[in-house]
Amino acid sequence: MTAEYKFYGWESADVKDKRGLTPRDYYDILSGIWQADTSAPRMRGDWSAENKTLGQCSITAFLLQDLYGGKVYGVPLGDGNFHCYNDVDGCVFDLTSEQFGGARLDYGNCPEQFRQVHFKKEEKRQRYELLKARLFAHLADTVYLAPLTSDDRDQFIRDNQEAFNYGALEEFGRRDDHFEEDGEIISRKTIERSIDEGEAYRIMRGDDKVGGVVINVDGGRGDLDLLFVSPKAHSKGIGYAAWCEIERLHPEVKVWETVTPYFEKRNIHFYVNRCGFHIVEFYNSHHPDPHDPETGGESRFEDEENDGVFRFEKRMN
Repeated sequence: MTAEYKFYGWESADVKDKRGLTPRDYYDILSGIWQADTSAPRMRGDWSAENKTLGQCSITAFLLQDLYGGKVYGVPLGDGNFHCYNDVDGCVFDLTSEQFGGARLDYGNCPEQFRQVHFKKEEKRQRYELLKARLFAHLADTVYLAPLTSDDRDQFIRDNQEAFNYGALEEFGRRDDHFEEDGEIISRKTIERSIDEGEAYRIMRGDDKVGGVVINVDGGRGDLDLLFVSPKAHSKGIGYAAWCEIERLHPEVKVWETVTPYFEKRNIHFYVNRCGFHIVEFYNSHHPDPHDPETGGESRFEDEENDGVFRFEKRMN
């Protein structure tokens, strides 16, 4: 269930940009960026944090056009000005409609608006550039999930293997009994099956690919099948930010589940101390995982000293 917003068109504002962000996501971001100095000068005296969209319509609409394409239209106002909003292939939304309070605007048969006309006013162009600079500075440091694309699949697999190998090598050095195939902790077959059976996303920080995640959701239960962060991006809060995005993406999930090898101390700390999971089961030679098709149960634990897998659960409030 999507959280409720108040801007016009929020219910159907599901169009996504290249980052996988919707207009609702940008409303959340812009809510911390809209300021008095980006409001129209004639309205600036009435601007407040409680009325943050006041005087922001044209620069916001053209900025959203940069991100989504589509067209900008204007609702005629009584003073000869226009209130700008976006139409992206029939998806109509107005991120700054709240400035009109409870008044309902007529979005039918409105004239198209053009930036070359609006930006003839130098002060408006400068406000647009200021808002754009603040937004992209924020995005450059923002962690978000972008759906995995087919042309990135092979690199995703290799990055996943690199991240998993790093954890094992950090703990043990190169020990063959921890590797599934060809010197890899996790096999290509395992990752490909996970991608094919679940929802796969790239973890992005700005325009940089810094990890990946695969989840499976069935009603109120969710399975975190894979989550990895590039070793070069460790200890920057990226994994936790990605987990928060997963929770936000699927608010209907009441119980999340995942597993991790016993030796992955970094992962255990992350799931328990950062994300709020609890260890609920320990798979080993005396208690094998009956649902593991890759290893067939007990064969996974031939070396009791060095094998074992924790199962974690997080029950949402």
